[in-house]
Amino acid sequence: MLMSILIVSGCVEVTTTSISIEKNLPKKIEKILQENSIDKENLIQLFSNGKDTYYIVYETNNRIDDIPGYSYTFDSEVTINISEGEEADKISRYIFKLTSNINYKTINLKLNGNPASFDVVTHY
Repeated sequence: MLMSILIVSGCVEVTTTSISIEKNLPKKIEKILQENSIDKENLIQLFSNGKDTYYIVYETNNRIDDIPGYSYTFDSEVTINISEGEEADKISRYIFKLTSNINYKTINLKLNGNPASFDVVTHY
């Protein structure tokens, strides 16, 4: 019985997903942003290395005080939930880093609970 439990538990893949707020972007992504500047008030860009790391760059004049929440399904879909606060005096850039051992096929975004979309999706 114990042996069966060990065999079954060894076959279960553990999903590790985390999201953090970063101060700086990798140099490759910063170069892409500098070379392709888009003049827009609210800009959300998604960068993926095609494997396990995603960066969400969000430029907004609203404050974001908390790390975004997320929920995922086992069919390679994740939803990022960003909660914006009050309006700020200037536009700020927020950088969120999502890492996972799942290569997500679909990444959904919600701002204050409402569906939103990425303005630009880029592989780096």
